Amino acid sequence: MLDGSHCHHLHHPKPYLTIIIFFTQPTSNLTPSPLQRLVLSNNRFTGGIPKEIGSLASLSVLNLNSNNFSGVIPVEIGRCSSLTTLDLGNNRFNGSIPVEINGLSQLQCLVLSNNDLSGRIPSSNGSKYFREVGIPDSSFVQHHGLYDLSHNRLTGSVPDELGNCLVVVDLLLNDNMLSGELPKSLAKLANLTTLDLSNNVLSGGLPAEYGRSMKLQGLYLENNNLTGSIPPELGQLHSLVKLNCLSIIYVW
Repeated sequence: MLDGSHCHHLHHPKPYLTIIIFFTQPTSNLTPSPLQRLVLSNNRFTGGIPKEIGSLASLSVLNLNSNNFSGVIPVEIGRCSSLTTLDLGNNRFNGSIPVEINGLSQLQCLVLSNNDLSGRIPSSNGSKYFREVGIPDSSFVQHHGLYDLSHNRLTGSVPDELGNCLVVVDLLLNDNMLSGELPKSLAKLANLTTLDLSNNVLSGGLPAEYGRSMKLQGLYLENNNLTGSIPPELGQLHSLVKLNCLSIIYVW
């Protein structure tokens, strides 16, 4: 049994760890925990994330990747105001993405890929995440600037406001059911190196503004309903090493 009041760093647990008890007192009497990092990836945990997760105000890293967690992502996770990394990928979470995540002002890595999430990507209008350019703890934040919602059932458009998330380096929204046009605002992401919007139902043309993304190395747009020509501005992307637009209907 691990008491959260005495556990500051929990990472790399033994393989197939199945149960951890953090709270030894009634949840109504919980006091803020000093737990800073909770890394339980690559195990066989089941069930949902308890709403008491919101009491971990000092938590900076929550990594539950590659387990069998299920249920909805609790809105209380938005109270973990110190989070820099939230990785819930490769589980069985369903329902929508809580808009409360937008309020995590320290967040610089968000991974919700390979789940069964549905609904729209929450509008990031007025959001605080992926804004502060800082130096994360490299021992635990291995994918600084990663925004990965791939391999779910998300619908609706790609929010224009994602262009305000200046810390984003890799934006992965592939393998969903996203529709609408490619937002021009993504060209404002000066640090963007990978943009993957493949395997959706996006329409319209490829914005010439993407030619401003000088650090872009990989642009993946295949298997959508995009039309038009490839803008000559993309020729300015000297860092681009991979352009995959195999399913665009070209107009010459």
